[in-house]
Amino acid sequence: MGEFEGPHFKGKVLPGSGEWLLIRPDGTAELDVRATLQTEDGAAIYTQYRGYLTNIFQVGTPWLAGESVDHEAYRCAVTATFETGARQYEWLHHVVVIGSVKLTQGGISYQFFSVK
Repeated sequence: MGEFEGPHFKGKVLPGSGEWLLIRPDGTAELDVRATLQTEDGAAIYTQYRGYLTNIFQVGTPWLAGESVDHEAYRCAVTATFETGARQYEWLHHVVVIGSVKLTQGGISYQFFSVK
């Protein structure tokens, strides 16, 4: 499914995760992503992030065809929440996280930031 890396931990995205889009008539897509992460130390972290992608009618077709899409042609941002039973990552229950999204050639890339 993929990998993740940040300043506090890294690991992989486990199978069974999913990304859904609800496309509105105005060309905005509502994103709903749910994933289970596994850190290098074996902890499981469930994450859900939701947001919006603009201009889906213009950028969706070339992106799905594997073409690169100019990041200036759309806007996409998400907010994320995390749940875990791993004590070393319980601090994730108390952070506010926003993310930016880039449609990459053949994929998608998320970059997350905590708000202090």
